[in-house]
Order: sequence, then structure tokens, then C-alpha cells
Amino acid sequence: MKDERLVCDRFPRSSKYHPDWAIAAASSGANALWLTEWLAEALDLRPQMRVLDLGCGLAMSSIFLRREYGVQVWATDLWFDAANNLQRIRDAGVDDGVYPIHADARSLPFAPQFFDAVVSIDSFVYYGTDDLYLNYLARFLKPGGVLGVTDHVGNDGANNAQLHRIPKHFLFEDAKEAGFVVDGESDVLAHAADDHTKVVFDPTLRGKTDQFVVRLRKPK
Repeated sequence: MKDERLVCDRFPRSSKYHPDWAIAAASSGANALWLTEWLAEALDLRPQMRVLDLGCGLAMSSIFLRREYGVQVWATDLWFDAANNLQRIRDAGVDDGVYPIHADARSLPFAPQFFDAVVSIDSFVYYGTDDLYLNYLARFLKPGGVLGVTDHVGNDGANNAQLHRIPKHFLFEDAKEAGFVVDGESDVLAHAADDHTKVVFDPTLRGKTDQFVVRLRKPK
């Protein structure tokens, strides 16, 4: 019998994957493959585009992007071992187009304007809240390039660093300062029952955190 725990008509590509594999990639929020699939569609990814998967964790999102969209992915993370990610990438048969990188998001080893797109999936809160971070990140995107961000919604005045959340308007304000254009957003991962006061790892919130999904574009 087919395991249909994570089958969803809205995410047909993700639904092809075994739930155990998808769950292994999940953080506190929604299925990581759902997040990746939505962002990939929003970013209009095409084969052989260069994509930076920033804060990629176990590189599951990077593997998914390569398999499903044929893009080249630099799977970059500071906290997860690049050698272990390489083994996962090889096991998935996509080492021809996914390159694991151990690097701090604030000290990236790439040339200016190297990437067509950047994705940040449930990780922006860990490195992107500095006022000038988006100015820094923009240098690695080609003119017209896109940045897709999904993360957990926070309340103003809360200890969002401890809760692992970020108020969405902070991202919009920083994006404007950095010269990005807000090119799209979705409520596909919104959960009204989450009042943003609990840490996102709370077991009662697993899979039910309120998340924003935003597409930013660097002007040509």
C-alpha cells in the first residue's frame, strides 16, 4: 500500500517522495519539500540555472531542486557537515549538479553575480536579521536574479531570536533598503492558529507554524 501521509495535490512533485525521506529533512515548520517546491515555482527555475541553497541543512532541498528542476545547486551550510551532505547527495545520484559547501552565510566564498537565484528555507532568521545582510547577499545575485525566503512569522517586541522567528515586515524593510523589489508572496503556509508566542520547535506546533513565503527580485 502506498504511504500517503504527505501526499498533497498542491505539491505534486513533493508527493512523489517517501514520507520518511521528507520528514528527515523537516524542521519545525511544514514539509521542507513543500517549501522548496513552492519557492521553485515562484522563482521560475530552469535547467542549469545556478542556485544558492543558503542554510541548506541536510541538503534535502538541494537534492530536490536538482532532481526536479535540473538546476545546479550550491548546498551551503555552516552547522551541517559538508562531507555528510556529499554522501547524501551521492546516494541520491545528483553529485553531478549539487555541490556541498561549508561556509558562514556572512562570509560566502563566491564570485559577485554568480547566482541566478538564492533560496533560504527556514534559515533566514539565523543569519539574515543584520540590517545590512541583504545588501551583502545581493552582490552574489545577477541583475534580475531572485531571492526566495520562507521562515516563521514573529511578533514585534518578542524575543524572536529565542523563538526562531522574524516579523515579516523586517524582511520587507531590509529588502527595500538593499534595493530589492518585493516580487510576490503567498499565504500557502499560513496557520492562523499559531499566535507566534511559542518557540517553533514546540511539539504542539510541528507542521503548523505560521510561515511567510516571499519572492524578492534584484533589479536589472
